[in-house]
Amino acid sequence: MRDGHSARAGGAGRLRLRPAPRQLDKAELQPDHGEHAARPVDAVADAVGRVAAAHVQLDGVRLRVQQGPARGQVVRDRKVGRLSAVRVPERVPAPRRHAGQRGCARGCRAASSASSRLQLVAGTEAAYEEARRAGMPDTVHKTSCGGDWWQLGSYDPGAPRSVGSFKPTPGWEDVFAQKRIDQGNFYASKDNEYPTLAGGKRRINWGWATVPPASAQTLPREVTFNAEARALQQYPIEEIAGLRAAAAFDRRGVAVRGSVGLGVPAGVARQAELLVSFALPSESATFGVRIGGSSSGDGIGCSVNYTAGAANASVACGGVRDSLPLLARETSVELRVFADWTFVEAYFQRGRVAITAKAAFSPDTVASLTSNVTVAADVSLFPMKSIWVDPDKVRAAPRVYK
Repeated sequence: MRDGHSARAGGAGRLRLRPAPRQLDKAELQPDHGEHAARPVDAVADAVGRVAAAHVQLDGVRLRVQQGPARGQVVRDRKVGRLSAVRVPERVPAPRRHAGQRGCARGCRAASSASSRLQLVAGTEAAYEEARRAGMPDTVHKTSCGGDWWQLGSYDPGAPRSVGSFKPTPGWEDVFAQKRIDQGNFYASKDNEYPTLAGGKRRINWGWATVPPASAQTLPREVTFNAEARALQQYPIEEIAGLRAAAAFDRRGVAVRGSVGLGVPAGVARQAELLVSFALPSESATFGVRIGGSSSGDGIGCSVNYTAGAANASVACGGVRDSLPLLARETSVELRVFADWTFVEAYFQRGRVAITAKAAFSPDTVASLTSNVTVAADVSLFPMKSIWVDPDKVRAAPRVYK
């Protein structure tokens, strides 16, 4: 972020993940925490364009990959053979920008390949083990076409000289339906495998926010798998916390009914992170946050429309809506909103739903909590510092890859 407008660059692409043959080196889906053994989910990722066929070279097998918003089709072209995994090197290069990637127009194309693994959402290891034993999806199919979509299913590579198949996993048919990655102003996302601060591995997705004044790159989002919620989650990487300035507001157990202002200086919330955990009430309620001018009436509201005992809640940010899966054991809902001058990124329940939405923030922007019944909330608001640093600091920074 920087004064006046965002300072984030763009990305594009369409990704299909599918498992490699069993005899190949395995990419594994494994928990970040706990003592559970890693489990194999072999995958090869092909990022392909939208209109014309893209060609991907994998160990001498030339493929023509045709992609649509509702189905994927793989056709072997001339040379025929068995697919093999392309392993991510120990030193992962920076994401490569393809022609037409920045501000990608309709019909842009890209092609790349990489092996993939997803981490589990911490605390869901037991649900994962149960699902693994019963049979669970092994593949994420990701496309960019009129928005960005993903779906979960099972991939069978088939015999040599035959076309593989991608089908619903028995018992998981609901997640085979394509779901928008972000219902808002989000497109042309690109993902890759990166190291964690602790030296592990994670998958990060970067999206293109189609927002004023000239679009921007979204915050980098780590993609994880939640077997208990039967969903993929996307959440800003932990390094984003390094941009926080001292909290302008930090309080636990705030009673919210109607509109409760946070009392931060005007303009601070214009470029800020607002993190709120709402205790779920015993009755149905609509609660959330509002960021906007104190007198101008601009800004945006993000809310949760909760029905007591329901398995899903309707969530919204501005005019953008989605459905948030809730677990019976959950007693709170987290809402994390990043305001950045002309738009927001909102993450519900640690990224089970993510929404990028346009907003216009004036110099008198303030933040408030809202609810139509009394709810308790833990609230923190952090002004966000600029992303720009001195070139010498970049040169002196420790290198992850040596």
